[in-house]
Amino acid sequence: PALLVPLAIARGHQLENVKYLSEQGACVLFEEEKTMTEAFPKEILNLKKDSSRRKALSEKLASFYSDGTVENIAQEVIRLAEGGVSR
Repeated sequence: PALLVPLAIARGHQLENVKYLSEQGACVLFEEEKTMTEAFPKEILNLKKDSSRRKALSEKLASFYSDGTVENIAQEVIRLAEGGVSR
């Protein structure tokens, strides 16, 4: 499972991506400013105790990826780094 904390300095794009995944049931969103509160470790412990929730989060997150996803991203990054044009 994923407990994601988008950075406040990321101009909102991380938050939007994590919100989408959270709304789809693929992760737990935790806002950066709340990580220093007692709610953050409580959420971690709740996830640790709830195996069915962890399983559901993991399965939903896995559904966003297909075989070769990581390799495709790596190849695109290498192509762009070598001066290629984005598709």
